[in-house]
Amino acid sequence: MDRDDGQASAAEGYGQTLMLSLWHLLKTMRDSADLSYAEITPLPALGRQMLVILRSGWGQTFPALCALSGKDKAQISRALRQLETIGYVTRDRPRGSLMLTGAGRALADQLTARAGARNERLLEGIDRAGITELHLVTDLLTQRANALYEEERLLAGDAAPPRDPREQYERAGADQPRLPDDALILPRLIALVAYAQRSRALAAKRLVGMPAFDTMVLSFVAARAPCPQSSLIATLSRDQSQAARTVRRLIADGLIVRNPESTRRAVLLAPTAEGLRINGVMAVEVARRNAYLGAAVSPDRLAGYRRMLATLSENAAAILSGMVRDRSGPAR
Repeated sequence: MDRDDGQASAAEGYGQTLMLSLWHLLKTMRDSADLSYAEITPLPALGRQMLVILRSGWGQTFPALCALSGKDKAQISRALRQLETIGYVTRDRPRGSLMLTGAGRALADQLTARAGARNERLLEGIDRAGITELHLVTDLLTQRANALYEEERLLAGDAAPPRDPREQYERAGADQPRLPDDALILPRLIALVAYAQRSRALAAKRLVGMPAFDTMVLSFVAARAPCPQSSLIATLSRDQSQAARTVRRLIADGLIVRNPESTRRAVLLAPTAEGLRINGVMAVEVARRNAYLGAAVSPDRLAGYRRMLATLSENAAAILSGMVRDRSGPAR
């Protein structure tokens, strides 16, 4: 992917922190959503998202749902199968357009009202012009994240090659369904992160034959050696058992080691020579990807976007704190 070299250094560092910031933000909102929406339905998050999308008329086809959610075909298929089995979604014909049933629309109305209230709370402190800019920059970054995903699919032999390399980015942006300007911000951010994660997973498999999360753990350890395992768990927002399994796997593969100064209560980790080599391969790829993502807009716009993400994160933490304090109180 081509980029403006004048923006490269700022974009590289920005992209690295952008995804981690978004990851924390979405995890916080997901935790509060599980508490908030449990008052309405036991449906998982993707099922709820599909109902809201279908209600709003943003996409009544399978490809549109994939594009708007950033999820792959298998995930969307499983979610729709559950919704059809329960009786919330139907089709006008096999493989035809998707429609909400009466029960599905009634539930979608409740979910949309709750989502609207949560969206207003999340955006507190950002004026109308800022919200518009937040949507615009997120859409630009999502187009580029999708282009990176299409590039990886091409390299994996899972997509037809474009006639012109530049066409890949242009086509990826132009062909995707767009959310309306007044839509909720979270679905936009979820799609951005989903495309970025899916393309990174393909890149990690292609370059080093490893799961993407393993490469993230390796990168974290390499940058902070000797790295406390506890800080790894906190920063990457994964549960302790998943992080511990990944660490054990990386140790078994000879990519990281326990520091001799480790204790049972404070495990310190460091990369091996092979771990540093693999991390170097991924670091080059991550820098390329981050530069391409960040070059979508100017450094000033990127800085403003990051400030708005910080506001969202503060509001998200307040929403979750309020839900935990008073589970029986009004929806936040």
